[in-house]
Amino acid sequence: MKILPTLAKKSAPKFWLFNVWLPLTFLGLATLLMPVEQVFQFDTDEGIELVRASLYAQGFEFYREIWSDHPPLFSILLAQWQSWFGDTVVSARWLALGFATLLVWLFAQTLRYFVSDAIALIGTLMLVNSINFLRLSVSVMIGLPALALAMLAVYATVRWGRTAKPAGGWLLLAAIAFATSLQIKVFTGFLAPILLGYIAWASWQRSPRRWPVAIAPLLWLMTGAVTFQAINVASGFDQAAQLIQFQFQGDLKAVFVNENSLWDVTVMYLQELDYVLLGILGAIASWRQGGWVRLPLLWLLLATALMLTHKPLWYHHYLVLSLPLTWLAAYGVKLAGERLWATGWRWWPRREEFRTPGQRLAAWGAIALLFALAVAPVKLAATQLQNRAFLQDSVAQRAVLAQILAYQADTDWLFTDVPMYSAAARINLPPEIAAISRKRVASGEISLTFLEQIIRQYQPEQFVLARFPEIREPLRPYLDAHYQELPVQANTHHYIRRELWATGTEREGFEPSIGSKPYNSLAGSRFQPLSHLSR
Repeated sequence: MKILPTLAKKSAPKFWLFNVWLPLTFLGLATLLMPVEQVFQFDTDEGIELVRASLYAQGFEFYREIWSDHPPLFSILLAQWQSWFGDTVVSARWLALGFATLLVWLFAQTLRYFVSDAIALIGTLMLVNSINFLRLSVSVMIGLPALALAMLAVYATVRWGRTAKPAGGWLLLAAIAFATSLQIKVFTGFLAPILLGYIAWASWQRSPRRWPVAIAPLLWLMTGAVTFQAINVASGFDQAAQLIQFQFQGDLKAVFVNENSLWDVTVMYLQELDYVLLGILGAIASWRQGGWVRLPLLWLLLATALMLTHKPLWYHHYLVLSLPLTWLAAYGVKLAGERLWATGWRWWPRREEFRTPGQRLAAWGAIALLFALAVAPVKLAATQLQNRAFLQDSVAQRAVLAQILAYQADTDWLFTDVPMYSAAARINLPPEIAAISRKRVASGEISLTFLEQIIRQYQPEQFVLARFPEIREPLRPYLDAHYQELPVQANTHHYIRRELWATGTEREGFEPSIGSKPYNSLAGSRFQPLSHLSR
């Protein structure tokens, strides 16, 4: 059973629908449903990205001063964006929403090559309503922008493959977009073999004599490599080996002993059970049809295999799975729609409709589609409940922020494990701890010796510690001796330099000491790698 019609001829109404009304509708829905201005932080990574961009804008250098385990391109783009539209959290979230809109538009345009226009719209709506998509669409994080550019590479590659004559421009755009995606987050690199395989297959299908199979993949690789290196030079990103080594170091997996990748991936699929059921039908149909229709299936299988071997997994990693899963689910919707159309929109199949494999697929597809329709409002309600929790947390977080701002004029440096406090208060965080992540703490990279050096060099006027007791407890004797702890919400500890708290004057030079021991006497001490970290 074929599930791929030829792409309909272009028309003015369709052009406006897909290129104007669809992006605008998504923007409107996202701003209507998501409290972009009210939520303090949708994720702690938001503060990390904002702090990196702010420090870069002030002239600090990546990897020499600003610690980061990702390429710097997004931080550079964010810094430039905020120089144009304001150095605010809301401004940064609009940049993230712009990338999300690009992703939605590209997803819809790509689906049009695989299913009908109507099913493409339904599939796009399913993507928007998938778990955490709206949250990630307005979060200042790098995963979605990287996938938006990777989706541009997929779309351009499909467009090139579907062109009757070789159109080198689309192939070059695909390579440039993919290399740029890697410069935001390297995790999109797993798509390279899939795209290269498709390019080689499309070249062979077109004609080996006029367009040899090896030429197009080599052109794609060379263009991508040149683009990647050009961005390296322009951004000063020369620490690729060190970055990749930290991302994939073997002992990091051993540290997260409580993490179970198989269970995490299973939960990701179970929370989208309606898409899984439709996706299974679409996967079977695409496998039977073969060729380039299998592209989302290969994407999903490879991404799943990689995630099963990766630790730790976070909720935002699911976006790598949700894109191909929704794509396959759109295939399932088409199968179900064809069956419903043929039976006069009768949802429940009769016994005689299970005679052939094609009939069985279509019949089960109708049932799966009915389940998906029933679950859709539940997902939307879950998003709103999550937003309500964010708003409740924001009340307490803004109270802490107000307390930080009370001493803003007398504060040069803020030490915090919640970088959003630094970004919102516009008080610099020491660049070496621009990213205090769970991975850095777990790996032992954030050691007591390291923290001593930070305190000695920057002498922060304020400490705000809320996430990692593993950091606070070793510093507690020193903080109790030299700082005044202010009353704030539970699980958050706000310390002000005692002389600043007592007099409100500019800070005076002092030699830090931790507890009753001289500062240097703790040199060489170290946090043990933390194998008991909770999520």
